[in-house]
Amino acid sequence: MLKKYFQLEQCQTSISTGLAFGFISFAVIKLVTGKTKDIKPAMWVIAVLSVMFLTMDKIAEIAKSIF
Repeated sequence: MLKKYFQLEQCQTSISTGLAFGFISFAVIKLVTGKTKDIKPAMWVIAVLSVMFLTMDKIAEIAKSIF
């Protein structure tokens, strides 16, 4: 009976998705707090690549619908 009221959906994420969100949030938090000098250039590159990783699926869907 409790299963009927408390059904949880299984979360379909991976470790790589979590790491990508971590890299992005680190860069954004440092940017918002004004501590951009603490971020090394490699971290900026990783953050941008993480954004690209997270948006790849949507970009592919948009490209398919256009072409």
